[in-house]
Amino acid sequence: MLKPKAGPIQKHWANVSDERLAGLDLEIEGPDQLPGIVTEIPPGLDETYIEFTYDLRGMGREKEFVCVHGHHGHLHGAVMRKGDARFLVGWICAESIYGEKLAGIRADYEAAVLRRGAILRVRELREAVADFSAWADQVSGSGALEAFDTLRLQLRRRFPWVFEVLQRTGGGHINDVIMPKYLCAAGGDIEDSFIRLMNETADVTSALTGDEQRVAGSIGSIRVNIESVIRRA
Repeated sequence: MLKPKAGPIQKHWANVSDERLAGLDLEIEGPDQLPGIVTEIPPGLDETYIEFTYDLRGMGREKEFVCVHGHHGHLHGAVMRKGDARFLVGWICAESIYGEKLAGIRADYEAAVLRRGAILRVRELREAVADFSAWADQVSGSGALEAFDTLRLQLRRRFPWVFEVLQRTGGGHINDVIMPKYLCAAGGDIEDSFIRLMNETADVTSALTGDEQRVAGSIGSIRVNIESVIRRA
């Protein structure tokens, strides 16, 4: 049985671009169905790296996968890639045979999993904020804000008693009918508030712009700003 040779750890996944990484699925359920599976470690000096991981323990699968090291059965392991060949390694066997070398190989893979997750989260947020910004632009240009202020002003001037009643209910009920919560609220300017909303949205859009890894590092503060935008909206 061939054993992995000692040597420096090659950082395969560290050299994979964000764009390519985002389109990959690094965790799979059918590793034995992949093309190029071999049952012995292939010879040669090609770099060996973790391509996928799998963990079907507790998933009701009875047939185990066969580890290339000693051909032991397992449900939790990794698909190792070397050139065009793939081979399956259970974690227990891998840890005892690869030793410290596995730690480096696995760290490279797990860093890629985290990087991919960050990339996808940033892209999802960008898409959501872009949709929200488009809605805000549509509302701003629709005349709805001006109509709201006009109706509020007319109610206050022509029907002060109605205005005061609606203001006191503050979105409550009168004879099982829900009253408007903001139309007659004390103080506030809806157009001014909407301008602040659009400014906050623009700030979030700006924070999400640029390198995805840099943006991911600030994801916590960006989410706080998004929550502020949601409350204002």
